[in-house]
Amino acid sequence: FRSGAIRVLYATDAAGMGCNVPNVAYVALFTDPSTFSTLVQRWGRAGWDRKINGTCLLFLPAWAFR
Repeated sequence: FRSGAIRVLYATDAAGMGCNVPNVAYVALFTDPSTFSTLVQRWGRAGWDRKINGTCLLFLPAWAFR
């Protein structure tokens, strides 16, 4: 992943916590986080390298908007 040969990484929280890779441009979260702090930590994986912009996406089910 670090070398750029792998372009997509799917990780659980345990694996994501060790993801100290600077060139992560996108983080997608497919569930609602338990706390705001958890959301910030997960999204904080994007854009460690200040040369790129980090983009974070949050996908929620339709019931969350009722």
